[in-house]
Amino acid sequence: MSLNYIYTDKIREKKAADMTNHTTSALSDFEIEDGVLKVYRGNAEEIVIPEGVIRIEKDAFQKCFGVQRVVFPSGITEIPERLFAGCRSLRHITLPDTLRTIHYDAFSDTLLTEVTIPAGTERIEASAFEGCSFLHTLSLPETIDYLGGFDGCSLLEDLRIPNSVRTINGFKGCTGLREVTFPEGIIEIQGFDGCSKLRHIHLPEGLTVIRGFDGCASLAELKLPDSVRSVGGFCGCFHLQELFVPASMTHLSGFNGCKSLKTLEFSEGLTHLSGFRSCVTLEEALFPESLTHLRGFDDCTALKYAELPDGLVHLDGFTGCISLTEITIPDSVVDIGYGAFENCTSLSEVTVPERMADLEEGLFDGCVSLMHITLTSMTA
Repeated sequence: MSLNYIYTDKIREKKAADMTNHTTSALSDFEIEDGVLKVYRGNAEEIVIPEGVIRIEKDAFQKCFGVQRVVFPSGITEIPERLFAGCRSLRHITLPDTLRTIHYDAFSDTLLTEVTIPAGTERIEASAFEGCSFLHTLSLPETIDYLGGFDGCSLLEDLRIPNSVRTINGFKGCTGLREVTFPEGIIEIQGFDGCSKLRHIHLPEGLTVIRGFDGCASLAELKLPDSVRSVGGFCGCFHLQELFVPASMTHLSGFNGCKSLKTLEFSEGLTHLSGFRSCVTLEEALFPESLTHLRGFDDCTALKYAELPDGLVHLDGFTGCISLTEITIPDSVVDIGYGAFENCTSLSEVTVPERMADLEEGLFDGCVSLMHITLTSMTA
């Protein structure tokens, strides 16, 4: 037999051995102690974790970069953090009915395309499936209470949130989402920043916190239910034209760069208002009499009318409002930010309390059209 034939036969033998080693995991590949999987030492493409394992240590599958499929046994209640994070060949997982929690980064940056979460699962924690950019199908059970962990799943278009969910946080950069309906009973919504195609969100009564929609450039309308107490994080929602604020709100902020907002009207009860910088088409803002703190309307270049309410205490942030022609500062104001009306180049008439005759330094710097300043006396 020639050396060439011998060499060829050895290659074939090695390929056959590789197929045996890499196709399916063997029991000898697992180190298991008292039902705890300590470490997996194989390199199979399909890993079937043996029955009887009830807990997995978080580093058990380090560097299993070639794995394509994982089957978990019945009895597992938690998938530990970073268990298969960065396994860029992983395409399929089979989760057990006993599962209750998937911890952070458990399957992040993998090639999963479909995920079915079994009934009984209660928590999917932050970044659990983050960066799974091929994930397009997600099935969730009616047992989930906390739903997070899908940031960067850009192919996910249909998100059906179970009625059991109370808190949701973790769909940033899901650029395929176009519409989301949040179920009755949800209390807190966060983490939809950068969902650039999201046009509609339906918010139920009972919701108390909503934030984290920065950069949702397609969102056209925001109607907040009466139950909401805390709102923020809608900066850069370029198509947002209508904002409905309930009477229950006391603090509102986080709408910088919403360049399609033309009119703002707020209900009585609002006390703190900020965060509308660079809303460049905003022409009119109607402030409630209950307002005590107002700031953050800088560079609203189309703003022509802003009547400040009696009772306002702290005032700041109208720098660069180049269309504003007149302003009256009420007697109640005790604190004005440096340069609050700087470069309001169309501002021609100003009324201020007599006690402010020495005007705050820089308050009207750059107001090249300012011709009249009227001082008012505080009446008993």
